[in-house]
Amino acid sequence: MPSASGARRYDHCPERRFPLTLAILLSIALFVGTLMLHWEILNRVSVRTAKLTAPRFGAICLGLILLHFAEVGLYAAGFELGRAVGIGSFSKPPGADFMDVYYFSLATFTTLGLGKAMPEGHLAFIAGVEAFNGFLCISMSASMLFKLMPEIRKEQG
Repeated sequence: MPSASGARRYDHCPERRFPLTLAILLSIALFVGTLMLHWEILNRVSVRTAKLTAPRFGAICLGLILLHFAEVGLYAAGFELGRAVGIGSFSKPPGADFMDVYYFSLATFTTLGLGKAMPEGHLAFIAGVEAFNGFLCISMSASMLFKLMPEIRKEQG
C-alpha cells in the first residue's frame, strides 16, 4: 500500500522484509568474503614474484583461474543457502541442481549473463551483487597480470 509520498511501505508485511534482509546480509558476506580472499591471494602472489619467468607467469594465471572458480563456488553455495532458507528459487530449469546453479553463478560472475537458470525472488539481488563483485575481482586479477608483464620481459631480455 503506498504511503502519503507514494512510496510502497511494507510495515504491515514483515514476511517481505525478512527475506530481503537475509539476501542483503548474505550478499554482504559473500562480497566481503570473496573480495578479502581475492585480495589476500593477490597480495601473496605479488610478494613472491621476485624472479618471474614465463612458466611461473603461466602458473600464476592458472592459479587465478582456479581462484575465480572457487569464488564462483562460494556464490553458488550462497545461492543454495538462499534457496534453503526461502530467499528465492530458480525457475529454470525445473529442479535446478547445484551444477545448474554453479553455471549460472559462473555466467553471472564473469558478467556474461547467459544461462538457462533464472533466479527468482531475492536471489536476483544476490546475482546483481555477484556480477559487480566478479567484475571487480577479474579487474584486480587483470591489473596484477599487467603489472607483472614487464617483469617477464626483464627476465627474458
